[in-house]
Amino acid sequence: MSKDLANQKAKFPNQPFVIWQDDNTGEVHTIKSDEDIAGIVHLPRSTIYDRRKYPKKFIKDTFGPGPATILDTFLENEIVNHCTTLCDKGFGISWKGVKFIAWQLASDPESRWYVPNFVASNGWLQRFRSRHPQLSARIAQNLERTRAGALNKDIVEHYFRIVEQMYEQIVQANRGAPITPDLIYNLDETGFDQANLTQAKVVCLKARRTQTHRRTNATRTHMSACVAVNAAGHRIPTMYCLKGKAMIRLKELPHCPDGVIFTVTEKGYFNDEAFYEYVVHFCSFIPDDNKWRGLILDGYGSHTLCYKSLKYFYDHKVHVCCMPSHTSSMLQPLDVACFGPTKGYFQFDVTYLNQHLGDYQLNRLQTPCVFELALKKGCSRENIISGFKVTGLWPLTVDWCKKNRSKLQISETIANNSVENVDIETATAVEVNRVIDEQSSVLKNVFTSMCDKNYLTDECRNHLESGIAEIELVLEQYVRPVLKRLSLAFGGPENPRAKKQVPKGKRKRTTNTLGESFAEAKLLTFRGRLEELKDLNLKVLEDNKVAEREAEQRYLDKLERQRNKQDAIEHEKPLLTLLFQKQYLHHMKENMTVAVMRTFLKKNKELVMELDDEGKFPIISKFKRSDYVNYIYEIELCEHADRIANA
Repeated sequence: MSKDLANQKAKFPNQPFVIWQDDNTGEVHTIKSDEDIAGIVHLPRSTIYDRRKYPKKFIKDTFGPGPATILDTFLENEIVNHCTTLCDKGFGISWKGVKFIAWQLASDPESRWYVPNFVASNGWLQRFRSRHPQLSARIAQNLERTRAGALNKDIVEHYFRIVEQMYEQIVQANRGAPITPDLIYNLDETGFDQANLTQAKVVCLKARRTQTHRRTNATRTHMSACVAVNAAGHRIPTMYCLKGKAMIRLKELPHCPDGVIFTVTEKGYFNDEAFYEYVVHFCSFIPDDNKWRGLILDGYGSHTLCYKSLKYFYDHKVHVCCMPSHTSSMLQPLDVACFGPTKGYFQFDVTYLNQHLGDYQLNRLQTPCVFELALKKGCSRENIISGFKVTGLWPLTVDWCKKNRSKLQISETIANNSVENVDIETATAVEVNRVIDEQSSVLKNVFTSMCDKNYLTDECRNHLESGIAEIELVLEQYVRPVLKRLSLAFGGPENPRAKKQVPKGKRKRTTNTLGESFAEAKLLTFRGRLEELKDLNLKVLEDNKVAEREAEQRYLDKLERQRNKQDAIEHEKPLLTLLFQKQYLHHMKENMTVAVMRTFLKKNKELVMELDDEGKFPIISKFKRSDYVNYIYEIELCEHADRIANA
């Protein structure tokens, strides 16, 4: 209606009005301005004005309030598909990458989605994210190509068949008794040090232009922890491997729970001997119920290549199963559900202690107790059970590959390098380009071989050659430019997770099994960990003060020994001159050893016997240096007294 009014004013400026008749009431209205339209349709005048002034802004291809999108809806959906496909294939992009893709597609004049002067601003990104709530940003874990390639369907299915056979053998060995979760164990090592803290954001002034730092421990001594858990949620006491060349004279680590032991290796990693010590430690905590158990571990050399350790496992009825190489990130319960939270808690605890210890710092003997505190929370019973469930070990999930197909997409992308494995409907632009190259080369080779046949006429041969030239021309002029323009937005199918809607409202359950709200339970857990950290902080401070007092006492003892040694040297100077005069020493600079003084006493045996109360020659082999000196002084005094008496 507003558009008709504008046209009427343009055609007939002397008659600036539109007559409109209501179909229901038959009433005739004379419309002269936007206010008249707003009164009829019951909308604000500004809305009518905007619709008339900027009609293209409100021509949309989707339903919903708000103005039309700058980019076409189809293009935005292709960007979403492209992002999810890249994420599934292991090449995820950030929000900055989304802005770059949108700008590159919209700024190409040859593209059907060309938008003049388009800028992918932060405001556009914010509106794009609101239109596609299924997208979210997450921290991506680094995955090596070897690990990605090892997670293929055949290897994983073969592994689960081996695990199933192990479970059956355990049931047979236990005389048909059903297998229970406390019989399935998982074992793995993890490394850490006092200063292994990731970069994190801190609060500071906006006006600050210099770098912001966070104090960490000066020592970066590496150490390892060997952890074992079972599917019932129980954790065996940890064994730590410290870096060093000599064994530490301690029976146990300070402030660690009972049962925690440690060993020392040159580099702080578990070798064959250190792992054998842990095997003995592990088997000592297994109940003596004459039942076989299953242990799943990775293919680390000390785990699978040490005969002594495997023999000890077998003697204690532990069936060992090794995982495929480079698959522990997906198939090992400790890596999936326990070590990640533990490292996070450990970093928080170390940061807290560094803030409250002041001038003191954690040493390598105190760091394991901090890691034990993090293990208590990170390797909780819920996390352990969840890890075994997610990895398909308990309850055993033989069809794990079918239920976790998205986890194997990266390996399928790496393994499917042949044209036969490429699906055109779900392929990316790079894969389609490779298909065209290979298929065109095959077609060209076939035509060339046909042209070489003698039974073809010259006319047929020329026709085939012209057909090949036309195909190449079409590929170069039409197909490849289109693929080039679509290289960033030509994605595959949507990620199944992307179809999920943003959850609205609160969760159904508002309390946990203890009747506490989730916020209260989280707060109580955090308070409990803070209390434990405060206690640990006080213990570490007390240990450091005791260590300072002991170091000070050792320094004082050293000074006392040096002073006594100097006094002894001054006290023995007359004896040195005496022994030199009596030719027991060849020159004055020669040391007066215990052997020289022993020789002097033996040659003056009669005088020594006179000095003894019982008149016997003493057992000089038990003498100290001071005893020798005192006897020689007494002998010299006796001789001097005799000389005076004779005089």
